[in-house]
Amino acid sequence: MADARMAWAGALYASLHGAEARTKAALALEEGAAALREAKVDAFFRDPAVPKATRAQILSSLYADAGADQDSLAAYFRFASLLIEKGRVLLLPAIAAVFRARLDEDLGLVRLDLSSARPLSASILERIETAWKAESGAASVLITCSEDPALLGGFILRTGSVRYDWSTAGRLRRLGRVLSRPLAEGRE
Repeated sequence: MADARMAWAGALYASLHGAEARTKAALALEEGAAALREAKVDAFFRDPAVPKATRAQILSSLYADAGADQDSLAAYFRFASLLIEKGRVLLLPAIAAVFRARLDEDLGLVRLDLSSARPLSASILERIETAWKAESGAASVLITCSEDPALLGGFILRTGSVRYDWSTAGRLRRLGRVLSRPLAEGRE
């Protein structure tokens, strides 16, 4: 599946020119992926009684709603038509994720998910952003914050496959694992 989603995302990406057109496509793909999570929408796209052209038109309307220019809209409609024709519409969430990752990479944007026990101050968020830019070389950083009181203190930072756990709960778990190890044999 990884190859299919990358191929589909890559084909759409190559057919659109400019950051603005690609950003609008990313939003449309994400909106389509979110819509597919609803049972009625999923059933609509699986229904063989609904003409393929109608399904493609509805899928491409998400891109039109984003204010796309005519050339980009035509490319997106061809993409949506092929997605429907080849029966790959259920790959849309995976395609959207790959497309967004490629766009972010081209824009030099890194997305950070930050969970903390309590809201973090603007100065702390700014320090995290500055440190991450320096460490990763990213042109910009977008931080999405959430609160999780179970962390007790500190925070957990996630980006892509990277996860840093500086939470009090995480430290306590790590300490518990160290303390639960048996003592080395031969020591008394």
